[in-house]
Amino acid sequence: MLFILTNSQDVTASYLVPVLEKSGIPFVRFDTDLVLRTAALEFDVGRPKLRLNGCWYEPSQITHIWYRRPEEFKREGFDDTPEAKYARGEWAEFFENFFAHVPKERWMNHPSANASGLATKKRTQNLCNSLVSCFCFRSQGANDSRANCGGADGCKTPR
Repeated sequence: MLFILTNSQDVTASYLVPVLEKSGIPFVRFDTDLVLRTAALEFDVGRPKLRLNGCWYEPSQITHIWYRRPEEFKREGFDDTPEAKYARGEWAEFFENFFAHVPKERWMNHPSANASGLATKKRTQNLCNSLVSCFCFRSQGANDSRANCGGADGCKTPR
């Protein structure tokens, strides 16, 4: 399953969503500015779990991560008070912990590789778009490309 870490205003990710849906490629669009409305977490020793829009995900289910354009986590009631800053920081730590369980080679552009600011350069973005297109093309021929689209509980690929 492809995880797209971005924000709700990312037009490039929005453009790609129908392509992924049409291709039958399982994905999750993880909009950091909206995710706290539907997110939940669970942690068993060594096994973090993340619930988004009613579906549970484990790091082992993630085959690729596209670190696109995440923003600060937002939620009603999160202001500049110490309590809100603390809560936002706790959520950020959980998500960082969850995604740290995904091997670095599954990331199309790991945040540590983006530290120099290269992710904002158009050439790098185009490369990442090409990688996603390549992933889409290769997955179309796979026999199980639709098998992982949702779980036994009937979850569909969330947007």
